[in-house]
Amino acid sequence: MISAANPKALVVPIWSGEGRAIAQWQPSLDAHCLIVGGQDIDRAVTIGELVTRFVDAGYRVWVGGGNRVAGAQTWPPRSGDESAVYATSLHDQTDMLRAAHEEMINRYQASTGGERLRPPLMVVITDFSVLEGSLETIAELAQLARAVRIHLLIGNASPPVELLVGDLRDCIRVRVPMDAAAALSPLLRD
Repeated sequence: MISAANPKALVVPIWSGEGRAIAQWQPSLDAHCLIVGGQDIDRAVTIGELVTRFVDAGYRVWVGGGNRVAGAQTWPPRSGDESAVYATSLHDQTDMLRAAHEEMINRYQASTGGERLRPPLMVVITDFSVLEGSLETIAELAQLARAVRIHLLIGNASPPVELLVGDLRDCIRVRVPMDAAAALSPLLRD
C-alpha cells in the first residue's frame, strides 16, 4: 500500500492537459519536480491531479499560487485536515515558504534527537516566477529538504532559465514540459 509510512513506493504519473501520460515522478528518488509551459488550465489540472495523489498517499500538502490548481475551491482536500496550507497572495506564499524552511530546520533538529520521521510534506509553487524574491529560500529547500521528506512541486508558464540556475537547477531533476515550446528549452533538456 502506498502511504506516508511507505513513501518510497509512491510513483505518480504526470498527465498532459490532453489526458495522456507524459512522465512519472518518484519523489523518494527525485525529490523535486518542475512542470513548465502549456496553457494555465492544463498546468492547473496536472498540478491538481498530483496534489490529489499526494494527499491520498498521506502526504501533508502546502499549496501556494492563488487559483492555479484545479480543485482549489475544495481546499483543504480532507475535512479537518489542519496540515493543509493554501496560500493565495504573494505575501501568504512567501510566508508559506518561510514556514516550509522552518519546518525543514525543525525536522533536522528532531532527526538528530532520535525522533521518528515526520510525514512527507509536498510544497507546491504554482507560479515560480512571481516568487523571484524568495529564490534563496527555495534554493535552500531544494538543496536540503529531501533528507527530511520535504518535496517541491514547481509550476511555471515558461522555462525560468534566468531563475533556475546553479545548485537550484541541479536539485530539480524531474522537469516536465507541457508543450512543444517548453520541451525545446535548454533548461529542460540538460
